[in-house]
Amino acid sequence: ALSRSPPPSAPLRPPPPPPPPLRVLDFGAGTGAAFLAAAAAFGGRGVEVVAVERAQAMASAGRRVVESLREAAAAAADELEISDDDDGSESGSESDGDGLPPFSPPRRVRWVRSLEEAAAAAAAAAVESSSPAEGGGGGEIDHYWRAKREAAEKKNKGEAAASPLATDRFDLVLAAFSLGESPDCAAEAAAVEALWELVAPGGALVVVEPGTPAGSLAVRAARDRVLSLPARPAELGGGGGA
Repeated sequence: ALSRSPPPSAPLRPPPPPPPPLRVLDFGAGTGAAFLAAAAAFGGRGVEVVAVERAQAMASAGRRVVESLREAAAAAADELEISDDDDGSESGSESDGDGLPPFSPPRRVRWVRSLEEAAAAAAAAAVESSSPAEGGGGGEIDHYWRAKREAAEKKNKGEAAASPLATDRFDLVLAAFSLGESPDCAAEAAAVEALWELVAPGGALVVVEPGTPAGSLAVRAARDRVLSLPARPAELGGGGGA
């Protein structure tokens, strides 16, 4: 009798690691409409947000919005699980009633009042994610400000100084309906320059303003300002997009 040996099986490969979360900075976040839109677009990857909002009333409202969305997402996930267990079939689908993927709230939202606080928070978050056992990231914030001072001293001496930490940059920087509130053109240009400095290599700066002549001018001025800036230092690699 002939026997047939089973075909050789391909070696098992471990699944690829999940992509790192998208790091988002929302400048003038308000109650979070812009970064929540980013979370909806990139929910499968996961989103971590630093929201810059000086008005504490707006930030408090934004916190409540995010918390309510998380509660709603958790309730929807529980309902889908119960439905699948009841009838033994996958009656639920990976979409909502409109055929869109289910909304995934940001993994983390940190509310700060300035761009410098945002950069420090991003650096601390990077250390927390890479070294969770070291607790809290407070030392990283101290290191950030120490590096900031050293960079300022080098700049005053005419020496080249890179950004204090590569971790203080973001994959996506949002400025939605915020640049137009600048008191003058100089302040707006300074804000654009500061935001562009916080864009990680390969990242993007997204500017949104009302569809009016003034809004169009603000967007064009932001684009022209970014294009007028010198190229990024060599250690940062390629720049992002505006």
